Amino acid sequence: MNRFNSNILCLCAIPAIVLCVSQLKPGWAGQIDVIAVNGQQAPDENGILSLLGVPTLNNQGQVAFHSTLSGTSGGNHENSGIFRGGGGEVLTQIARKGQTAPDGNGQYCGFDSPALNDAGQVAFFAPLINTIRGSDDNEGIFREPGGTVIVRRGQSVPDGNGFFYEVGEIGYVNYSFNDVGHVAFNPGLTGTTGPYGNRGVFLSTGSDTLQIARGGDTAPDGNGTYRQFSDPSLNDHGQVAFQAVIQDTNNQGVFRGQQVGAVSQITQIARCGDPAPDGNGNLRFFTEPALNNLGQAAFQAELANTSGGGADNEGIYRGDGTNLIQIVREGQPAPDYNGHFGYIGPNIFSDPALNDRGEVAFIGTLVETNGGGADDRGIFRGEGGPLTQIARAGQTVPDGNGQFDSFVDLAINNIGNIAFTAFLTGVPSRESEVLYYFSDQVGLVEVLREGDALLGSTISGVYLASSTASLGSNRSGLNDLGQVAFKYVLANSRSGVAVWSYGTSSFAGDFDKDGDVDGGDFLVWQASFGIGNGGDADGDNETDDNDLLIWQCQFGSDTGSGLSAIAVPESASVLLLAIVLAVFALSGFQRVLFVRFTKSWLLPHSHRDQSVLHRVGSWAPSAIGHSNPRLQWPVIG
Repeated sequence: MNRFNSNILCLCAIPAIVLCVSQLKPGWAGQIDVIAVNGQQAPDENGILSLLGVPTLNNQGQVAFHSTLSGTSGGNHENSGIFRGGGGEVLTQIARKGQTAPDGNGQYCGFDSPALNDAGQVAFFAPLINTIRGSDDNEGIFREPGGTVIVRRGQSVPDGNGFFYEVGEIGYVNYSFNDVGHVAFNPGLTGTTGPYGNRGVFLSTGSDTLQIARGGDTAPDGNGTYRQFSDPSLNDHGQVAFQAVIQDTNNQGVFRGQQVGAVSQITQIARCGDPAPDGNGNLRFFTEPALNNLGQAAFQAELANTSGGGADNEGIYRGDGTNLIQIVREGQPAPDYNGHFGYIGPNIFSDPALNDRGEVAFIGTLVETNGGGADDRGIFRGEGGPLTQIARAGQTVPDGNGQFDSFVDLAINNIGNIAFTAFLTGVPSRESEVLYYFSDQVGLVEVLREGDALLGSTISGVYLASSTASLGSNRSGLNDLGQVAFKYVLANSRSGVAVWSYGTSSFAGDFDKDGDVDGGDFLVWQASFGIGNGGDADGDNETDDNDLLIWQCQFGSDTGSGLSAIAVPESASVLLLAIVLAVFALSGFQRVLFVRFTKSWLLPHSHRDQSVLHRVGSWAPSAIGHSNPRLQWPVIG
C-alpha cells in the first residue's frame, strides 16, 4: 500500500534547498520532511550531493550528515562535506573538503560522520593535507560553525608529558560531544615518559584541554594504576565516564571523572570484585559506559562466582558512585514470562542506551521460549524495576502485515520514547525492513517500510543512528520531540536524508505530540525545565513557568475538539493539580512554582498557532549514539 501522497513532493531540477513534505497515513501517523537527496545541488552550488551518510538529529529538528559530492570544480580535492538542515533551516554547508582548517594549518581532506548538539554545533574528525609538520600534525577534531580546533595531532598534552598522536580515524569514532560544545576523547599519545603514559582520557572546551585520567594514575581507591581506557562518554556538566584496565591488580573498573579547578576528581562507579546488587556473584569485566546528565553510568558486566555459572553471569547495570542498580540479568524471565534472557549468539545484550531519566534500552536475546527461534529476541526498557517489552520477535506488527524477526539500530530519548529498525517475517523480502517509533502514549508506530513509495520510486533500505554507550544523544537519530531522522535508499539507487515527526499538533502544550494535552506533556515540560525547549509552548526556545501556564490552560484538549486553547473544566483542574503535585513529589523537584488554576484564561492567538515541530533556535544543555552488537570483553594480560 502506498502510504505517501506523492503529489506533495515536487523535485524538478532539484534546487540546493529542499523543503518538501510527504504526508503519511491520515490522522496522527505523522509526516516526513525530506531534508536532502542525492542529485541535489550543494548549498554553494559547487557540485551535487552524491552519497549521503546516516544523519544525527538534535532537539531543534536539525540534522547533520556527511556526503560525497560529484561534479565539483576542484574534482577530488573538494568532493565531500558536512551539511546541516531541517528544523526550518535551509540546507547549510558546515565544512568542505579542501577548506582551510580553522587555525590556518592545512586543509580538510575527508570527514567522519558528524555529531550535532542542540546549539546547532557540529563536531567531526578530519584528516588534513598540506600541514606545516606533515604527518606530525595532519589530523584533528573540529567544531563548526565558528571554526574551533578541539584537538590537533601534535598538540602538547596538558601536563606537558607527550603529544597527541592518534586523535581519530575515519570509520571509528573515539569521542563524545555535548550540548555545551565540549568534546571528550581517548587519543593515542607519543613522546611520553613513565609506564602507560601513552594513554589517557581528555576533555576539550575548544579553548582549554583538560586531563581527566592518564595511564599510570592511581585508581580512586588506591588499588592499582590505570593502564588503558575505553572511549569516553560525556554529559552536559563536563562529567566523563570511562572503563579502565587497572595494571597492578590485573582487573577493571568503570569510573566518572570531572575537572574541578585544576584537579581531576574521579568517582569509582564499579570495580572488578564488587558484589552484584542482588548478591549473586561479583562483577568481573565491563563494557564502555553510557553517561546521562544525572551522572549515572550504564554498562554491561560479566560476573564471576554466580550460582548459575555460565547461565547467569552477565547483566546490565546503572550506577552513580553511591548506588549500583541491576537493570537486567542473564537468567531473568522475560517481562511476559515467555523464556528468560540467555545466549543464542555472540552475546545476550546489546550496548545499553541511557536517557536522562535513568531508563536503559537494549536489545536482548532469550532462551527456552515457546516459539524457539521465532520469538527469542526483543527490545526492552528498564530502570531497575520491572522491564517494559517494547517489541518481540514473533509479535505481529501494528498494521498486521508481518511479524517481528530481528532488531538493529536502537535509540532512546529523554522522554523514554524509542526508535529502532526491525526485520520482519511473513512478508515479501522487499517489504521486510521497517523503521518504528514507540512511546508509552501511542505504542508502536510504523515510520517507514521497505517498499513504500517515495520520490517516484520505492524504499529499499532505511538507516537510523543509534544511541550507543559512549557516543550519546548527539549522534542519535531520535530527539526529545519524538522526531526520527534517517537515511533512505530507493530502488532506483537514489538516496537521501529525511525527518519523520509524529503528527502536527495544533496545541502548543502538546509537548509529546500525541494529539492531546495531558500529564504526559507535563513530564516533557518537567524534563526540559530550565535546560531545553522540549516544553516550549510560547516560542521563545526555552522551557519555563510561562510554558507551564499554557499547558495548564490547554490541559484536556485533544485533536477532536478542533480548538487550539480551551477552558479547563473543574474536574480537569483537580486532575491537573494532582498530576503536578504527584510528579513534583516523586521527582524531588526543588523549584517552588506557583501555578494559576483558572477556567477561563485563554492564549493569545500567536500562541495558539505555534507548532513545536518547526521552531528553530539554540538552547542550553540537555542530553543523554550507533550500536555495536558484538560484545568483546577486553583481554587482560
